[in-house]
Amino acid sequence: MQDLSSKTIEAMKKTCPICGTRYIPKRSNQKYCSPKCAKESLKSVYRQNKGKTYKDYLEESKQQKNISQHLKDRKEGKEYNFVRIGNC
Repeated sequence: MQDLSSKTIEAMKKTCPICGTRYIPKRSNQKYCSPKCAKESLKSVYRQNKGKTYKDYLEESKQQKNISQHLKDRKEGKEYNFVRIGNC
């Protein structure tokens, strides 16, 4: 087996976003140092979304699609004719 220098090992290490521990990942896409930290990350996502209904998610999705379509249209150079309502 090939010996790895300490510099190579240090370069391979990642920092866990939950606990801040430096670790050597077992997979290239590993984000957390342990299953415990991965579970804690999921818990925080659930806590942030607590109280939202399916209707809220649909509304957010619709807004994101509208923004994406607007940006796509702007990139293609499409013009918009806005109608002013009231004395704004």
